[in-house]
Amino acid sequence: MNRTKQKIWIFSEVFYPDQTSTGYILTEIAKGLVDDYDVNVITESGNSYGIYATGKDELLGIQVYRFNNFKLDKNSLFQRVIKLIGISFKFLAFFLKNVSKNDKVIIVTNPALGLLGFSLLNEFKRAKIVLIVHDVFPENLVAGGILKDGFFYRFLKKSFDKAYASFNFITVLGRDMQSVVISKIKSASKIEIVENWGQVEELKQIESEKFNMFKDDRISFVFAGNLGRLQNLETLINYFGQLKDKITLSLIGDGAVKKDLEKIIAENDFSNIKILGALPREEQIHFINSFDVSIISLSEKMYGLGVPSKTYNILACGKPILYIGPKDSEVDLLIRSHKIGWTLNSFDQLPRMLTTISKDSVSKIDRKMIRRLAEDQYSFNNFIGKMKNILENV
Repeated sequence: MNRTKQKIWIFSEVFYPDQTSTGYILTEIAKGLVDDYDVNVITESGNSYGIYATGKDELLGIQVYRFNNFKLDKNSLFQRVIKLIGISFKFLAFFLKNVSKNDKVIIVTNPALGLLGFSLLNEFKRAKIVLIVHDVFPENLVAGGILKDGFFYRFLKKSFDKAYASFNFITVLGRDMQSVVISKIKSASKIEIVENWGQVEELKQIESEKFNMFKDDRISFVFAGNLGRLQNLETLINYFGQLKDKITLSLIGDGAVKKDLEKIIAENDFSNIKILGALPREEQIHFINSFDVSIISLSEKMYGLGVPSKTYNILACGKPILYIGPKDSEVDLLIRSHKIGWTLNSFDQLPRMLTTISKDSVSKIDRKMIRRLAEDQYSFNNFIGKMKNILENV
């Protein structure tokens, strides 16, 4: 006799076919839960402009409810805010109408405004809500220079701290984020570290030169991901550009500072730096393996506010990492404990570090060990096992 599966609702601004970081992660979570739950995803379609409409489709047994939302420029802060307000209200209206007491609900930290609404509405809905923290709001606004530490920030922080504390369970991406969220809700009992995973089945440790435009004896570095304001990429390319004879740098992705970076490269004739633009997710096996070292960088203000998911795909390819970011952040701890690359806690230390990295020092890092680390600790099976355990006990 087949038992009726318990309903689970997943609210995410982005979902398949959007394969950006959050879209990919939430799609895989839904697929990983569909054998055990009646999985329902509420998302936006992104296909129409200014029209309120709903649609329903099915993906591998997942019921997907799509809202049309404003089609606006995500790199414009004002337009982004309008877009987030729109999808937040649509999410909350759906939650109010469709979610029942004790239904299990997964939400993520975008759209941030929705967190306040879910917290308030759940006072009488009494669903079991699991919050997956990808970004810590509003602290990330101060780190990004969008908001100053003043009265309005303190008001926002108090409101969001109360919202975070109201949810039944919270997952975080690393040890530093765990400490930050504990300080927000004044409790550790309902927080668990659930790291993202590497695509160990799809990504291999291979030799590839497909995207290395230089193909010479210099040490080749790659930065792949969002070309945004929190990565200090202007500083990065200025330091790399001064070492044309020793190293090369390729940047793969798109984002708010892409045009600024292109201007710096052109004005300074940094011939050892190339911006290759955005590439499909399925090309990762080549654009990670084409280079000697992968770079992960974060603003020094980003301690505990995010863990780049690309970290685990770099591990899956068995590549060493050069990390520039806050001391004792998750990536910093990971690299130092397993000796799989180099860590810096300030961009001021980068010029000296770049002169010490050689082909010989790169070759001495055990790539097979890095790959095993991804397989043993950062696989999707590990991730979804933790999520299922949390949902079962929430």
